[in-house]
Amino acid sequence: TPKTGAVLQGDRVQFPPGGTWVELSGYLEQGNSRTYVLTAMGGQVMSVSVRQSWPFTVSVADASRMLTEPNYERPFWRGVLPATQDYFVRLDTQASGEYTLRVAINPPGQALQYFDYVDTRHGSSLRYTDEFAPTEYIPVGEYRGAPAFVLELIRMDFLSPVTNLGEAYLLYSAMDDPAAVAACTQVVSPQENLLGQKTFKDVPFTQSEAVGVGAGNIYDQVIYRTVMDGVCYEFVAYMHSGNIGNYVPGTVVEFDREALLAKFEAILASFRTG
Repeated sequence: TPKTGAVLQGDRVQFPPGGTWVELSGYLEQGNSRTYVLTAMGGQVMSVSVRQSWPFTVSVADASRMLTEPNYERPFWRGVLPATQDYFVRLDTQASGEYTLRVAINPPGQALQYFDYVDTRHGSSLRYTDEFAPTEYIPVGEYRGAPAFVLELIRMDFLSPVTNLGEAYLLYSAMDDPAAVAACTQVVSPQENLLGQKTFKDVPFTQSEAVGVGAGNIYDQVIYRTVMDGVCYEFVAYMHSGNIGNYVPGTVVEFDREALLAKFEAILASFRTG
């Protein structure tokens, strides 16, 4: 489990010994920005993400250049740092509000670090890598329950402008209402098709799929549901991409759907109850 903690000197962030991530909270007025400065080593993987998502966006730079893609405003970034030096994380917003900014830096030579989410009400937990970050944004989808926890994919080489994938999420919900439990593994809408059973670490899930297409967009959802100890648990892997045929040939590649699903399913394999 990562260690956390930070000492702020103005806008400078310093990680304490053993610390691998920090969360920085504040309030930002519409049209304003705030810049955090931190020192990191070349070759380390750094990720930054805003839990509140849009209208907040982040940009990352070193002393000489931007590391974020200027034409793609996003509330997150993740990448390998090019040199040992200061890095600047700028937070902008198009609406006034509170923010929680997570900055994670993996130890030297470590490609990933792991985070835990615990559902204290239902006694369940899961583990995810820094390729994902918590977000309060909830896309519209085929959900039986209101998502209690949402992870957003922040691994840049899976996303546009490299590929045709615009956004991807894993949504978790838990329902103990008897009616929801009784109907747990049934489809929610006619757009959803059952695929069968899939088991992760001895936990059997009913798997289904829902794909929607419109205006050159593909909304692809793979849903996993199971009942354990009187609770209906639901996970939705949500992938929003552009039709690859609408891009100028050679400008992007089609995202690796199977590789992304494997990352989602690795999180499902970490799911525990009780």
